[in-house]
Amino acid sequence: WGVSHRQVERLGAELAARETALAALTDTLSVMRQASRVLEASITMDGHHGGIMIFADTMSHRWNVVVHGLPPAPPGEMYQFWFVAADGMVRGAQLDLRSPHPAFFTVGMPATGGKVMGAALSVEPVSAGPGDQPGHMLAHLML
Repeated sequence: WGVSHRQVERLGAELAARETALAALTDTLSVMRQASRVLEASITMDGHHGGIMIFADTMSHRWNVVVHGLPPAPPGEMYQFWFVAADGMVRGAQLDLRSPHPAFFTVGMPATGGKVMGAALSVEPVSAGPGDQPGHMLAHLML
């Protein structure tokens, strides 16, 4: 009975993990399917050709963002996703592009900055703080 009980608990935990993963994928796909706007920009950097794509869902106020084909950031630097808002630039996600696969993330609109009017991608020092201005701009997309 003890062995069966542990096996049932393990299977229950595996099922819960798979249900969570399925819910996350379903949520991500719903943003893409309901996207009212799709924005794209090509980026050439250090001999690499890549880009950024944004699937903007105005109903949920969330975006799916894909960044692909860029080299790893130079030593001591990072890629930074930005929201272009009515009151200025608002930091979004920091990106680690060391993997050869595209970076994919979902973001909600920022709580500060006013109305979001677009997005940008920069490369800047890792030491950049919340109040610092954007570094070297790679892409700038407006809604």
